[in-house]
Amino acid sequence: VSISIIYENGVLSRAATRGDGYVGEDVTANVKTIKSVPLLVNLTKLKFPQIFEVRGEVFMEIEEFKKFNAKREQEGLKLFANPRNSSAGTLKLQDPKMVASRPLDIFVYYFLSEDQSFYTQYSNLEHLKKLGFKTNPNYKLCSNINEVLQFCQNWEKKRDNLSYEIDGVVAVSY
Repeated sequence: VSISIIYENGVLSRAATRGDGYVGEDVTANVKTIKSVPLLVNLTKLKFPQIFEVRGEVFMEIEEFKKFNAKREQEGLKLFANPRNSSAGTLKLQDPKMVASRPLDIFVYYFLSEDQSFYTQYSNLEHLKKLGFKTNPNYKLCSNINEVLQFCQNWEKKRDNLSYEIDGVVAVSY
């Protein structure tokens, strides 16, 4: 599930889903329950804008989803179809305590502010890691299209071995 998180003075202030592309759903209270989402970003070591946004994807790892569904089965509850639908449904729940009991995780992939920009997506991801955000470790700075194609081909072969589901590789050109 695509998510946008706004920080003001280093404090998580708002989180919203992508929604229809124009208007998202406010899920701030629920995102605050995801253990891998920093509620506070330490800005002391870096020059930092007062307001910034990070974007990422909320997900459930496959094994965590299976354990979660097994628990639901034991409790006589309806099973979820897949990790993606389960993550999306969980973020929309009205009770943050219920959200906190589910195994949501996040990979952050984009830092956005009016005061700071990056020449490459690679430098953007490196910056996010320095700030303490969880990024997907499977990225690479490629110097030409052949390297990009090779990277995509390698991950197409390895995608079923990941602990989470993916649609494919994202290639960003600057």
